[in-house]
Amino acid sequence: MAVYRFVFKQPVCMGHILSFFSSSTRIGRTAIPVQVRVYAQRMLPQAESLKVT
Repeated sequence: MAVYRFVFKQPVCMGHILSFFSSSTRIGRTAIPVQVRVYAQRMLPQAESLKVT
């Protein structure tokens, strides 16, 4: 599997912990498209998780 790029819709800063979750959208003969969701855990006074993709 190769990932060419991620487009983040929310800012991601140094120090944020990123979690990547993936699932295949269909299975073909030569390719398997994969959907990836990324969540950033921001270390503020209260830790919060925010979807960034």
